[in-house]
Amino acid sequence: MASTINFKRLVQTDAAHVLEDLAEALRLPALVVDSAKRTLWGDAKAKASGGEFPVWLAGRIIGYVLGPPQSYCMASLLSHLSQQELEKREAMEQVLDKESEISLIHEIHSRLGASLDVAEIAMALVDEATSTVESTGASVMLLNEETGRLEIAAAFGRKMNDRPVLKPGVGIVGDVLLTGIPEVVPDVSQDARYVPGSYPICSLICVPIAAADRIIGAINISNQRPANYGEPEVKHVLALATHAAAAIDKARLHQTALKETCAPPAPEAAPPAKGAARLLCRIGGNGDSAKACCKETASILFSGIRAYSGHYDSMGVEENFSFINDYVDAIGLPVLRNNGVIGDFRGDGIMALFPDMEGKGPEQAVRAAIEMHRDLRDFSEQRRKAAKLPVDMGIGIHTGSISVGHIELGGERESVVLGEAAGIAAKLERLSKIYGLRVAVSGATWEALPKGKIYGLREADMVAMPGKDAAVTLYEVFGADPRGMRESKAKNLSAYEDALGLFRTREWEKAGRIFARLHEFMPFDKLSLIYWRRCQAFIKSPPGNGWVGVSRLSDM
Repeated sequence: MASTINFKRLVQTDAAHVLEDLAEALRLPALVVDSAKRTLWGDAKAKASGGEFPVWLAGRIIGYVLGPPQSYCMASLLSHLSQQELEKREAMEQVLDKESEISLIHEIHSRLGASLDVAEIAMALVDEATSTVESTGASVMLLNEETGRLEIAAAFGRKMNDRPVLKPGVGIVGDVLLTGIPEVVPDVSQDARYVPGSYPICSLICVPIAAADRIIGAINISNQRPANYGEPEVKHVLALATHAAAAIDKARLHQTALKETCAPPAPEAAPPAKGAARLLCRIGGNGDSAKACCKETASILFSGIRAYSGHYDSMGVEENFSFINDYVDAIGLPVLRNNGVIGDFRGDGIMALFPDMEGKGPEQAVRAAIEMHRDLRDFSEQRRKAAKLPVDMGIGIHTGSISVGHIELGGERESVVLGEAAGIAAKLERLSKIYGLRVAVSGATWEALPKGKIYGLREADMVAMPGKDAAVTLYEVFGADPRGMRESKAKNLSAYEDALGLFRTREWEKAGRIFARLHEFMPFDKLSLIYWRRCQAFIKSPPGNGWVGVSRLSDM
């Protein structure tokens, strides 16, 4: 048996009175020793009697009773008491394991259920699975109901474009999608269904993600080396997938509702004519000209309300618009105070542009973000006092080239912002939710900030955006945090940077210990928890030699 007991403690404490009473009743000298013949209890004179009676537990000898022939009764009693102690210990371990499992499930349910972002939920599922199941890679694939194909929503250990496009019935995952039955494949090279990608694997677990009465996707857990996957791993991943399925369904329904009630945005963000026209004038264009257009470097700020559906669902139409007006009033003034232009209102947030006039755009955008959170805390406190839901938001900022101009359709003129920079800023806002950041800025913005200014900055991660060759370095502006959190992160910044350096140089045990202490000191810091989990996963299953510390996320 895997469990054992402390025989010394049993003899010297729990069973001591029983042994004394038995020795007195039988009027015999007896000596109890452990398996190495070290004395635990009794009369040393018993050695002279020459008798030696073993104490058994689970088929092995754990001690002896020395004494005359009657001493076998004492050995038999100790064997019985040892077995009882073992059974009690195993029962307690089962209870603790069950409590631990329930606690883990509750934590997972809370983490997944709190999000309304499919990519965030999928990434959380990957994180949880790889932190508990030995693996070198994992992916969540969801069924696109419009195309009928499986698409990767989040992955760990591989490039997003390394996976072939699949559909139900094709490959192992395709079979799982059709049958709804989990698969364990010890060696994929021996399975004719396996569709190889450029990421070689040996062993695989594939579990369906089922919502209500339909299967919406699957999660794959893989290992480049042979892995002894079995029922415990399948059961655990299946529990994770079940909780994720409900959260994904909820997030998709929310996104559908937003599409039905809000006009869809242009591919790279389309502010109203007034905002873009003002920007054209400020950077040298003629806002009144139908053909006015220009290309300029700017910092783009995207903000979004966290858990917006909770507010939306709790209010009627008039209350919703009143709430949005009050919210925009609260966060809009910092944009204007810092020379920004509000380009677009998106129901639960805004897009603001900060032209790079004299190189001040990035600094103005970051300063505006910090002030937006400060003003939002005041607004949220007013709502709390009025017994209303408090409000929180995430912000993403990226600095890059944009094109601003007019388009005409049916005699109506609209102003648009084109360029990759706006799309990256929007993705950074979504990443801020995944990493638990109030403000996330790109490396391009960080590099453009004036040195020596204290905004409270720390590197969060290196993230590979889908379709991009180079990874984007993600930074946190913790200067936007409430004072206590801000001061704690500043105080522990050096330790965090040391741990991140150890993580990048593959010293995961050392890094994990530091991240664990940081999370103990700062339980509100999601970044420390994320890296601690990654360290545990890498200790169990190190990535390949080509690993450079980059996280792979789905197209958001």
